[in-house]
Amino acid sequence: MDSSSKLSGPDDFDKYISAELPDEKKYPLLHKLVCKYMMHGPCGVLNRNCGCMQDGACCFRYPKQFSETTEQEKDAYPIYRRRNDGHKVFVRKKWLDNRWIVPYNPTLLMRYNCHINVEVSSSIKGCKYLYKYVFSDLATNCTSISYMRERAILSTRNEYVDSLNAVMIGKFLENEKVYYSHDSVDDDSTNNYHLNFLNSITPNGLPPHELKIKKNCHVILLRNLDPHHGLCNGT
Repeated sequence: MDSSSKLSGPDDFDKYISAELPDEKKYPLLHKLVCKYMMHGPCGVLNRNCGCMQDGACCFRYPKQFSETTEQEKDAYPIYRRRNDGHKVFVRKKWLDNRWIVPYNPTLLMRYNCHINVEVSSSIKGCKYLYKYVFSDLATNCTSISYMRERAILSTRNEYVDSLNAVMIGKFLENEKVYYSHDSVDDDSTNNYHLNFLNSITPNGLPPHELKIKKNCHVILLRNLDPHHGLCNGT
């Protein structure tokens, strides 16, 4: 993806994702849709019987905390701007404010007129929905060639690919088998680097030293991108 198309920080996040009530006078239809589709709960002290309640707390951690600005978290979704501006709406017999807003994209909400939660995935840990929706019911369909052939998760960086592969391999039920690029090597008295360190290096153009697979998992051979034409790791 070109750098100009990437969401690079909180300012970009605010352009596309909102976790606040829109101005009812300026955007009456959007305000109506947010109240209808994008208000969580209420739960917690306002409704102990809400379906999201587990062990006395909301499993989605609502209501959220007020925040004057959007903040980038290191290994999670961003903390979205939820200003304490006094704006409240009466939804499902309770007065709710910005702390109860499910993050949304105004354009998509206006277009599809339904509950549509849109968030910024700022780290590899935020990719759980990729596994859930791309490979739904994997245990049942893992032996189906057509099912697996029609699905793939692509990434711009090899380090992300390794993390994605590790999660996907873990979803297969069979025993894991580890294959190595070699079984043994001759002693090298002049080598100053530990063997484990050398095996951890993944230079371009060479396969990884260690390959972990399970029965029924699919192995895809991808053609190397050509860095001479601007295609390389990270693009």
